Amino acid sequence: MEMRTEELRAAARKSLDECLADSVVPKELWPDIEAWLVETGLGAIYLEGREAVGAWWASREVARLGYAINFAKCGCLPGNWFPEGENWLLAQAEAKLRLVADWETLIANAALVRI
Repeated sequence: MEMRTEELRAAARKSLDECLADSVVPKELWPDIEAWLVETGLGAIYLEGREAVGAWWASREVARLGYAINFAKCGCLPGNWFPEGENWLLAQAEAKLRLVADWETLIANAALVRI
């Protein structure tokens, strides 16, 4: 039995809400995450909250370096870059280490685009 589009969106929204509620991501960033997922269309691709937040976070980090991630080419699961830890600063440091570990894959797959 196929899920209807509305049910799929509702399940994705629930997953995102639960993921954020259980995370150390500051509440003031939640609207930015939600807006980014809508603006980029990635909210319709990454239906699991951890994947969606990981994609948002990695996108912010690579933008600071002057790049954008082509997620269709990346060959990595964005959930790997989900910021988790004892607090927000530690969570970001841990996520950054995992992003750096995947950097070679991003380059090899031509998934980093200069902006």
